[in-house]
Amino acid sequence: MSVPSLPNILESYVSTEPVSRIHEQKDIDQFIKTKAFDRIMTFVMLINQSVLKKEISDPCFISPQTQRVLDMLDKLDAWLEEFPPLANAQRFGNKAFRSWAAKLKENSTQLMETILPTSLHIAIPELSEYLTKGFGNETRIDYGSGHELSFAAWLAGIALLGGFDQSDYQAIGLRIFVKYLELVRKIQTRYSLEPAGSHGVWGLDDYQFLPYVWGSAQLIDNDRLSPKSVLNKEMVEAYASENMYFRCIEFILQVKRGPFFEHSPMLNDIASVLTWNKVNSEVSFISFSLSYISMRFLHDSYKKEPLVELDIEPKPVFYIGPATRENPLSQIRTKLLGNVYFRDPKMKWNRITLHFIGTAGLDITAPSATLPADVVSATTDLQEAITSTTHLETTVTVCEVEKELIFNNQTVIDFGLHLPPYLPPTIRTEHSFVEYKLSVLCTGAGPFGKKFRVQKPVTVYRHYLPSPSSLIPSVEFGGVREWFEWFADVPKATAIEAGEVVIALRWSVEKELVDVDKIEVCLQELETYRFSTKSGVHNLTPIVTQFPSTEYIPPSFSNSSETHFVRTPIPLTPSKSIRTHHFDPFLEITHRIKIIIHFKSLSVTATPIVVEFPIIITDFPSDTTADYFTDPMSPSQSLSTLSTENSSIVSLHPPAGSVQPGGDEVPCIDLELPEYTPPYERNLIFES
Repeated sequence: MSVPSLPNILESYVSTEPVSRIHEQKDIDQFIKTKAFDRIMTFVMLINQSVLKKEISDPCFISPQTQRVLDMLDKLDAWLEEFPPLANAQRFGNKAFRSWAAKLKENSTQLMETILPTSLHIAIPELSEYLTKGFGNETRIDYGSGHELSFAAWLAGIALLGGFDQSDYQAIGLRIFVKYLELVRKIQTRYSLEPAGSHGVWGLDDYQFLPYVWGSAQLIDNDRLSPKSVLNKEMVEAYASENMYFRCIEFILQVKRGPFFEHSPMLNDIASVLTWNKVNSEVSFISFSLSYISMRFLHDSYKKEPLVELDIEPKPVFYIGPATRENPLSQIRTKLLGNVYFRDPKMKWNRITLHFIGTAGLDITAPSATLPADVVSATTDLQEAITSTTHLETTVTVCEVEKELIFNNQTVIDFGLHLPPYLPPTIRTEHSFVEYKLSVLCTGAGPFGKKFRVQKPVTVYRHYLPSPSSLIPSVEFGGVREWFEWFADVPKATAIEAGEVVIALRWSVEKELVDVDKIEVCLQELETYRFSTKSGVHNLTPIVTQFPSTEYIPPSFSNSSETHFVRTPIPLTPSKSIRTHHFDPFLEITHRIKIIIHFKSLSVTATPIVVEFPIIITDFPSDTTADYFTDPMSPSQSLSTLSTENSSIVSLHPPAGSVQPGGDEVPCIDLELPEYTPPYERNLIFES
């Protein structure tokens, strides 16, 4: 079948700012009806036709335009030496790639001016966008077939403007594109680029697509090699130097482990096709490219009728625990409940594995002066560079649980997965995260059995619930300065549902030298990031958020021996909301009460006293029916934040069908804070 030639659009071309337009399925449906799509497919077929039955080393015409593009690729390759990979422990995504990509973007206009004739410079703003997107995404640090398509669109754009003509097409396929593939594979391995939008075993390839089209065209009518030759490793190595298809297979064998039919089942199936002509035909390959492009964005058809579905019970996973990692409550084992649904009754699954994994990460830049000497003076797995600031970044696994399920041709399997007794809660802040995922991996029966994986996020809550004894006033904190004595009773912990914190404050004055003018009370939240080195755990300077103060003015009729109850709200507005106590490998969120006592000026000028007390803010859900949280004998379930007659009572009415906290057994937890003496911020000063 003859392929129409590409039109020359230079005379009618109008410079346009490039805009990303493909975001969802309807965009793809429109795209495949456009001239742009027809022109890209025509370009692919013209290259396909030009490399028919040709080997990579076969002589071909190299025009000045082709040579300039080849020289550009050599220059991009040389730039890699300027950005050696950073020493880090991540499996994917070495951040040195961002520096290389930034240099490409910064110099793209200059590169284009060098390789394109002056008449084509009008199109540089649009063409450079395709060029810079052709080597991977610098934000995600990944590379895939979409980036390969962007580079192909860049070449097609030059051809549409007359930069290439029919005589260049063989060199584009066997010289330019082959050198491009060598470069991006070097980038992938050097910087550990993650496969972009990979479908795993359900995709043709994690990185490439076009080399299979043009590589199969090279092999048409080849007497020595058949499609099943790719299953022979020795033959792959022998012919990879002359064929793009075999080079792709060679690269896959270098980066993947295990049997070929397991990690590349689609390529394994294609190997059973009888002729290369059929492999390369429009029905079995080019038509497949259309579905692959669609699948790359939404995978809608795949999602409508998946082979396996994973359903996790919507009830959150609750952990009831103390405020520190001591006493991990090993007797508590919380279950994660759910179902696995099997949609294809004909599919026989040989093995079904549940895999629950939790990871925690830190990503923060701290002043080097605040860090320990062993971090600043030596390169560690957390450090990128020694500067006035040091970037700390690491990711660790906090939990990994596997469970095998037995499949007996049923349509659904109920499961309960026991989780470890201690797990930090799910969280994501600007500088750290803790996240959990549950996946089910199904392996079909037989040596050619399919594999299918479904993964879903799981949110883990950990509620630091105090026992009733923790809700009575804590030990008395007192202070005295010759003429002024004060006492403050602060609760150890307060449930966030109470809406406020109540402080019992009393004072006495000797010789009437001073009198209290007003009391200011506010909540403060401390966000403390930590990291670990060989010398131990180090805490960074905490980030302190102070919420609005509450002002209390003692009544004029009161005497100095009375107890004053001062209240401050717990902020729960969308813009300013307090978080609850949190403890994980890299982050601790704690709270404290700040009290400022102002004095009236009598015979002396008295400086205010500023004191701070630790307090635990809990978020145990108010719809629980746990009997240690409420009085089961009381018709009105209530919680007292103080044990005096004037205590603040908050009624909690759980709705029908209330959610019980997780755990087979949930004990009462007494939160013991470390011994703490509130310091004076300033001493009182007498004036003579």
